[in-house]
Amino acid sequence: MSGVDFIFSDKSSYTIYLKGKQECKLETEELTMPVLHAFLKKYNINLYEELENIKIKAINENQKPYTESLKHYIDFVDAEKHCLMDGKWYKFNQDYVAYLEKEVNGILNEYDPKDDLIIDEYNEYLARTGQDSKKMYKEKYFNMMQEQKGYRLLDREIEKFKNKYSVEKMDLYKDGTLFFVKIGTPQKLSYVINQSLAALEILKNEKEFMKVDGEIINPKRFCLWLVLDRTRRLSLLPNGQCKISEIESLIFHMKLVEWKKEVIRAGLEPYIKINYVVK
Repeated sequence: MSGVDFIFSDKSSYTIYLKGKQECKLETEELTMPVLHAFLKKYNINLYEELENIKIKAINENQKPYTESLKHYIDFVDAEKHCLMDGKWYKFNQDYVAYLEKEVNGILNEYDPKDDLIIDEYNEYLARTGQDSKKMYKEKYFNMMQEQKGYRLLDREIEKFKNKYSVEKMDLYKDGTLFFVKIGTPQKLSYVINQSLAALEILKNEKEFMKVDGEIINPKRFCLWLVLDRTRRLSLLPNGQCKISEIESLIFHMKLVEWKKEVIRAGLEPYIKINYVVK
């Protein structure tokens, strides 16, 4: 398998197993290609013959466990422009690629260096407080730092929706803007798009459920706060905004364009904050 990336949440653990053979299973805290290869090798599984039968059970601290096929967790793009996303196949041409780049670059965004995640400061905080990086993961620390700057911290406030679903409504809130934070590579950034769209659906249909400090909110902006872990910073466009299309993932571009459309349909302004993981 080549050109493959997993999409996953930092807060989940997983069990990979072969349907019909419960003894063929592997539990893991990370969903990565080496883990998948180890599972296949351990049980001598032919991926091409058993692809439809390989399942992954995800356990998230904020949700009920759920199971999807392996294909659901894999994003794949090949040289012939075939694309596997969310378990479905797509094919695109160069005109479509150009359209995606134009659309993502048209999303209002800003970069403020004061909000960069400084790893040395993060590590010093862990050493000073005696916490480990699993419980005080980078995202949690980043959100805590924003709380000190006047943002309302909501990333740990989990509520029941329709007495059935556990929902994390947003990570941060300030001045009529809902913020959804994700740190890392394009694959992890794609996850936050899915998270924010789930919250958007609730906001559209159950306005009374979207409360901050007991008061129903009427947000104006819907923001993805992307903290990029990359060596080169994004170029600036003539208008001074970051060139989002330089995040080299067509799947991420596809998800981002769909996100933009859904936010506008909901009567909100799509908005992106860019920051970086720095030393």
